[in-house]
Amino acid sequence: MQGQRVIKRVATSGDNIKHNITLTEGKATWPDGTYATRGSIFTREVNPAGTVTLSGSASGLTRRNKSYTTEISDLMFNKGCIADGIYLAVQGTKTFVVDNKNPIVLDYGTGSCDKKVTITVNGVSKEITIANN
Repeated sequence: MQGQRVIKRVATSGDNIKHNITLTEGKATWPDGTYATRGSIFTREVNPAGTVTLSGSASGLTRRNKSYTTEISDLMFNKGCIADGIYLAVQGTKTFVVDNKNPIVLDYGTGSCDKKVTITVNGVSKEITIANN
């Protein structure tokens, strides 16, 4: 892994803590010599009572040299919503675009820990449920 990740505390409001997180010149290289690049800027707000909210964007090149962008909007993780030991997003959206093609949108809902995600590709939506293994 290469690059520089900087986490800077930018605000405290009540018990909440807000950080700006940037990654510059990120690069991951695999044993076969292929690599992916990434740059990003995110804002993370932590509420010690049990939620973390993330917003921001990232872009770079995939291992197959295709450009990509990711936009994250108000993605909320709730410490009470766990599958296989991983905190699940319960609210917000992620939008992925590869090589300027139609976006792929993941919608995590409006805050309930129902483990449901709606995925939309080419205007067609499908709801999936994340299961514990």
